[in-house]
Amino acid sequence: MKIKQLYFYPIKSLRGIPVSSATLTSQGIPHDRRFMLFKVKPAKEGKEKTNDLAERLERMTVTYFPQMGLFSQEIYQSEDDQSTLRVTYNPPPQSRDAAEASSITLDLEPRTEGLQEVDVSLHRSPTKAFIMEDTICNWFSDCFGWEVILVYMPEGASRAVL
Repeated sequence: MKIKQLYFYPIKSLRGIPVSSATLTSQGIPHDRRFMLFKVKPAKEGKEKTNDLAERLERMTVTYFPQMGLFSQEIYQSEDDQSTLRVTYNPPPQSRDAAEASSITLDLEPRTEGLQEVDVSLHRSPTKAFIMEDTICNWFSDCFGWEVILVYMPEGASRAVL
């Protein structure tokens, strides 16, 4: 078998970043799929009323949310030698909004102090994650047109594989 191209995905289901080589650890390629997007469903009313955020999250994948293909990712070294991730939204030119391309930058290893912790499920496997700052979540929400949160799972975060 010959590997012709290798990609990694800091934010799961957005366009991958091509790399010529990668280090493999017990958890895979560093920074791969450490971030995930979730659609926040509205709180239910009546008998089935729920305000629990974890129960209102829908994991976003490009299979069910093809708009995710409009986002590209790039890695940069910042001035303080930290790796940063730039995400760019590239709306199609014929979109009804005729929105302009825009970008946001975030640390590949963000500080989690002060971030809200949330339980998420990855393929029916529960784990803890941290909801990124409002400015980041709001940027994604504006691009998609509905409420979205971006969560971060630090290196070493464990989850049972079912």
